[in-house]
Amino acid sequence: MATLNGTLTRSTATRAWAWRGSLLAGLWLLIAEGAASSWVIGLPSVAFATWLSLQLSPPARLAVRPGGAIRFVGFFLKESLLGGLDVARRTLAPELRIAPGIKAFDTKLPRGFHQLLFGSCVSLLPGTLSVTLKNDQLRMHLLDQQTDPVRSLRQLELRILEMIPVSAEYPHD
Repeated sequence: MATLNGTLTRSTATRAWAWRGSLLAGLWLLIAEGAASSWVIGLPSVAFATWLSLQLSPPARLAVRPGGAIRFVGFFLKESLLGGLDVARRTLAPELRIAPGIKAFDTKLPRGFHQLLFGSCVSLLPGTLSVTLKNDQLRMHLLDQQTDPVRSLRQLELRILEMIPVSAEYPHD
């Protein structure tokens, strides 16, 4: 269990420091182009940024399933490619074949992290762009109102739940 009486266990906090610190150190390494002398500034900066990130966004109690994550990434890549091809086909055609508009979609995902991830990922689907997410309803901009994105949106919900299942511990609304 990740928490004990609402506080982080030592192993969870240590893992969070290690992961975030490693990511930020890697980012610093890229920015500084590997210059060893940059660590005079980089080490305290990475330590402070890691501490600050943990204060502003404490580790969540989410268990990511590796198999679900792999399926999610595959879905993400496939839909991103299809979305790019669709937009290119529409915009490069002799006559512009778009009928933009706004549609609403009622998500079945729990509120909180799952819905935020969903809203963020919607833009990867062909011809869609997330506009607002409120009261379990996503409003999105479509390049073509004649298209029906419901099947792709339900698949996205499924991929998110396969990757990060809702558990009894997860504090969703």
